[in-house]
Amino acid sequence: MTHPFQAKTSITILIIGLSLLISCSEQATAGSTSNSSSQVSSSSATKLSYVKSSEGKTDYEKEKYSCQNTDHPGYTILKEKDATREYIVHIPSSYDTTNPAGLVINYHGYGGCAANFMEHLGDLNEIADKENFIVVYPQANVGSKGDAYWDAGYIEASSISESDVYFTETLLSQLKQDFQIDSTSIYATGYSNGGMMAYSLACSRKDLFAAVGIMSGIMIPDTCTNPEPTSVIHFHGSDDWVLPLGGNENYQSVEKVINFWLDHNGMTSAKVVSTDLNQGDVLREAYQLEEDDVSIVLYTVKKEFGKPGEHVWFTSPIANESPNQILWDFLSSHHLKI
Repeated sequence: MTHPFQAKTSITILIIGLSLLISCSEQATAGSTSNSSSQVSSSSATKLSYVKSSEGKTDYEKEKYSCQNTDHPGYTILKEKDATREYIVHIPSSYDTTNPAGLVINYHGYGGCAANFMEHLGDLNEIADKENFIVVYPQANVGSKGDAYWDAGYIEASSISESDVYFTETLLSQLKQDFQIDSTSIYATGYSNGGMMAYSLACSRKDLFAAVGIMSGIMIPDTCTNPEPTSVIHFHGSDDWVLPLGGNENYQSVEKVINFWLDHNGMTSAKVVSTDLNQGDVLREAYQLEEDDVSIVLYTVKKEFGKPGEHVWFTSPIANESPNQILWDFLSSHHLKI
């Protein structure tokens, strides 16, 4: 049976894809189960090229190359029955098999490629080496729209090819077999459509994820099936043209998303602590109840590299800290109670 919001999710994801294709300039700075002899169709069909600009940001250009996840040493495939999915694993240099490590699953955006997302966009490997946590970059399947994307609506299916939530559940089970993972320190992050996926997991599988982090993403209106509170950190550009900060006829505003989580978490009485950072270029809004360890933090990036905050994975330091460090510091301060 399909969740009632699945159709709405598919329409929204299609609009994201059209927005990206029309512009042709999305800025984006803006294991033991390996079977690398075969490559799933999701890789060969995804064609995005990430080209670094002088400011350290990244543009994509269509049709420059075929995504080759198999070229990465961390490439792994996951098989279940007749279905195959793929992902890339980064193991920190200080990983110790006797000491369970934290885990971040980082979801690429619409039309993305796991290998290129890792190398040029949502690269968490450096901070993972520094802080000793494992990063996994899963690959979305190519859907009916001809691009790779995450179906962020909950789909009640027990197939890794039909449900991205179920794929994530199965992926976690496999990772726990292959590596020593701290089950209290598992997090989901994502960029754009990948952020939608992270929000979906916060709603449907909060029992697996201690917190979620969103870069230029949004939440598809949905009914959370898990009543447990979830800590959220969200970065968004004031001039995001794909998923506008204030929302539009297709997407709800970031304010509505934050208000949803305040209500869901029982934090409506929490007072916001607002801080201007980077000489006013970034606004940090933090919510937390004194008696609770659940928190919500929103970073609104008004300017980055001297330009309006856009639809990107942010990289410019905020109060002398990289966004990736801020992201990890927030995530790692939250743990599941098992």
